[in-house]
Amino acid sequence: MLSLGALATLIDQLRGDGRQVIAPVLRDSTISLDEIDSIDDLPTGLTEEQDGGRYRLENLDRPELFGNSTPAIPWKRWLYAERTLLLKATRDNGSVTIAEPEPDTTPLAFLGIRSCDVKSLDIL
Repeated sequence: MLSLGALATLIDQLRGDGRQVIAPVLRDSTISLDEIDSIDDLPTGLTEEQDGGRYRLENLDRPELFGNSTPAIPWKRWLYAERTLLLKATRDNGSVTIAEPEPDTTPLAFLGIRSCDVKSLDIL
């Protein structure tokens, strides 16, 4: 287990290496996934209760990080784009120019991902 200081250093090093750090965050009263800048962006002391169309945040009795089970947004969102721009066409004075956009090659670092999620991403 990492100390809070070691986790903060890890996040800083990952970002310093040019990685986009993705982790659980608190957004719109849900634990979701998003890019984080520092350890301060992580939800502390929260978990969620989920059951048959019900989602509710609950406070833990301890200041635990990564106390949630399943984020509201899946991890695969960060690996498999919902939409991909294949070509961009522009018209100028009757001529058409077609260009291929540069792909986003920013490396990702996932924090707080569960082993079962890693396995399911491996299957995908």
